[in-house]
Amino acid sequence: MPKNRIEGLSDKVFVIILTILIIKINLPQLNLSFAITDSRLWEELAKLGPILLSYLVSFAVISTFWVFHSSFYSIFSNNRTDRILAQLNTVFLAALAIIPFSTDFIRNSPGAGTAIALYGISVLVIAIIARIMLSVAIRTEALGNDVDADTFKKMYKQASTRGWLNLISIMVGIGFAFFPSLIFLSYIFFTLPVMFNIIPGIVSKLRGSPKDKTSMRTIAVNRAPDLG
Repeated sequence: MPKNRIEGLSDKVFVIILTILIIKINLPQLNLSFAITDSRLWEELAKLGPILLSYLVSFAVISTFWVFHSSFYSIFSNNRTDRILAQLNTVFLAALAIIPFSTDFIRNSPGAGTAIALYGISVLVIAIIARIMLSVAIRTEALGNDVDADTFKKMYKQASTRGWLNLISIMVGIGFAFFPSLIFLSYIFFTLPVMFNIIPGIVSKLRGSPKDKTSMRTIAVNRAPDLG
């Protein structure tokens, strides 16, 4: 199957999901029986604080998955993908489409640990599917092979370490969701994968980067599994 068809469908799904996130936010309902002042507007906007926070976190998380998806398909050795990866991509998109629902669940149940845990579980499932996609692509030699085996192994090991750290951070965030006084830590741990994506290669620098000269495609391999 041509990979450009998968990329085209996936990009459209990403756009729809991101759009749903914002259209779910309703404007403040003001009582027109009283004068509308700046202070009243600020009070109503303050009430939207948790809703806007959930929107920003979800937007950042979905954008990070888009970066992974884009990097993943940019390092294919040819312009086609097999049936297994195509089906995994469909499952990936199906799991991703749950994010607006779990985000809306948080909006309607602010401060509820179950709602936040459900959100974390949905993100965790997507991250696991992303890792499976990467593993399958490597085993089937679908990814580019323009570097030597030793360099590829080192780069993949570093990227895999980042991926495991991200999975652990999501699971820790889910755990904090069940402690009412520590729920704010859930949001922090859910956004850690986003931080790893913003600062690519941080683990590689700590562990030491390979000295071999690598191509842009190899760098993409190193960055691809940032969230998975």
